[in-house]
Formats: sequence, C-alpha cells, structure tokens
Amino acid sequence: MFNRLKVPVVASLALGLSVVAAAADDLAAVETKIVDAWQKHKTIAAKMKTERVLSIRGMDTEAHVEGRYELLNTGEKILFRMVSKTRSVVRLGDHERRSEQQSTMVLDDKYVYTLVSTDGKDRATKENFSSDRSPNPKAQLEMLHKAFTLKLLPEEEVDGQKTYVIEALAKETGPQRVSRQVYHFRHDGILVKQVVYGPDGKVMQTTTITDIKLNNKLTPADFVFEPPPGVPVIDQTGEKQ
Repeated sequence: MFNRLKVPVVASLALGLSVVAAAADDLAAVETKIVDAWQKHKTIAAKMKTERVLSIRGMDTEAHVEGRYELLNTGEKILFRMVSKTRSVVRLGDHERRSEQQSTMVLDDKYVYTLVSTDGKDRATKENFSSDRSPNPKAQLEMLHKAFTLKLLPEEEVDGQKTYVIEALAKETGPQRVSRQVYHFRHDGILVKQVVYGPDGKVMQTTTITDIKLNNKLTPADFVFEPPPGVPVIDQTGEKQ
C-alpha cells in the first residue's frame, strides 16, 4: 500500500518542480522580449506622473510629481532628459509644510546633470552615471535581480494595452525598506506603470507613464545640459579638474 502511494507523491513533486522551472523560464523569456523590443526604439517621449505617500515616526509626507521625459538611443549610448515639477506636503503633529520644486535631469552613459529650483533658488550638479539611473530596462532588471526576487504575474491591461507584469519581492525587509514592487511593461518594452509597496504592505508610490510618442525627431543637441546664467555646476564626480 505504501509503495503504491510513493508513485503519485513523487510524480506530484516532479510536476511541481517542472512548474517552477517553467515559470522561471517564462520570466527569463519575457525579460528578453522586453529588452529586445525596447532596444528597437530610436526615440521615446512620454508624460509621467508619480503619487507618493509615506509615513515614518509620526511624520506624514505626500508628494505629487508630474513631468515629461525624452530619450534618444544613438546606438552607441542612450541620452535622456526629464523635466518635472514636484508639489509636496509634510505633516508632523499640528505643523504642516508645503513646498514646490522644479527639476531638470539630463544623463548619458557617463554623467548625470541635475538642476533643482526650490523657492527661487537654483542648484546644479554633475555626478557620475550609475546603472541604477539608467532608463534602459536591461539595466533596471539587472539591478532588481540583485535586491529582489522576481516573479512573472498574469498579463494586465494598462490604458487599453496588454502589459507584462513583473513582481519584485525584497530579499531583505526592514522598517524603512520597500517590501514589494510591481512593474508593467508594454509588449514594445516600455515601462508604463510601477507600484511600490512599503514595509507595511501598503502602496507607497505609484508612477504612470502616458502619452507615449515614438520616433520623434531628436538629436544629441537636445540633450545638452545648460544651467541658467550665473548658476555654477557643482562637480560631484570626484574627478580631478
């Protein structure tokens, strides 16, 4: 009797392992599709919106970000420019502080230039480029694999288009750490939605990408960083001048 029971049990275990292997293969295949499809775009322009809610030790923060980005893939490097406006509210007890900030970020495969304007004051910086700032989904997925366990979820529609859905669960958790992220990539490789969950499992941030335009006329000259007159660029690269 017991010998008979071993066959289905072993078979079920083998089936379970094959399902896990297939799921992993599906994730790898989808990642490849996303990266390959994205690389075919020469230019991308889109609007982005982010809603962020964060509560830490009695301090509540709400932020609303709206902006637009442009991207040019020259074949040798990726040029990126984003202009955004952030309105935020910070509440602590009976106190409330509101602020508004405008920013411009320009990056290539070597440097990241940023101009931030707050309360009429401008600050411009130059930093070394790092892969975690890259708009390339290949770099984004590689970074995610380092700190998160990725899983492929069923496809969903975003703005009427089917999207691949990838869930990222944090390998390490903590009181101020992101616990989970969900990414929605269109079949042409473009990220159109990202949802970030806090340590309590609640939605902490949602970013949506809309009004996507492909193959606009853009040139490298459109991605030259030019700070306002009289605003020095603070070099934070550590390179010798």
